[in-house]
Amino acid sequence: MNPLIQKYLRSEYAQGRRRTIFCPGCGNGIILGYFIRAIDELKREGRFDDSKLYIVTGIGCSGNIPVPLKYNIVRALHGRALSVATGIKLVRPDSEVVVFAGDGDLLSIGGNHLIHTIRRNVGIKVILVNNMLYGMTGGQVAPPTTPMEAITHTTPYGNPEPPLDACRLAVSLGATYVARWAVPLAKQCIQSIKELLLHRGFGLLECLSQCPVYQAGM
Repeated sequence: MNPLIQKYLRSEYAQGRRRTIFCPGCGNGIILGYFIRAIDELKREGRFDDSKLYIVTGIGCSGNIPVPLKYNIVRALHGRALSVATGIKLVRPDSEVVVFAGDGDLLSIGGNHLIHTIRRNVGIKVILVNNMLYGMTGGQVAPPTTPMEAITHTTPYGNPEPPLDACRLAVSLGATYVARWAVPLAKQCIQSIKELLLHRGFGLLECLSQCPVYQAGM
């Protein structure tokens, strides 16, 4: 294991007694590595205090991304990660609150919370992991993000509905930091995570992620 990654993990992960549940080739483990590298670079530059970091996750594959980390982590109900994150930020305004959420969690059942969290602008940072389907439950269509005509287990003849553009939505609501990168673009993703963590106000980074198990028909 990379020593840089290892020093940010809980002991059971750092020592190999536990492993992440991600499938081989999944983008979630890659994003975890990017997040660690971004924090490490900012700490070495003297620009980030990770003792004030709180991480909130939603439900789904992406909700497992920060689980191995040695930080304060809260697992919220499906679609409610932003509500929990808002509560933490209001109680501890000097904290750095980061939310990891999947496209179904954030844009479907959690869509209303996203709209009003952006509007309130309380300083929450969101990393949206968008694989454009529901991976954990078997590769079903994700109504807000699956591309039109995409074949999934629940759209065998293609998805008839147009997907939602999360970044465009965030911009329209006044978000002051919005970025989108694909997971294979390591340098850009790490730089955007650094910018997101340093941003004052609500920020959204959308990571377009691969699902090697269920995206074959898309």
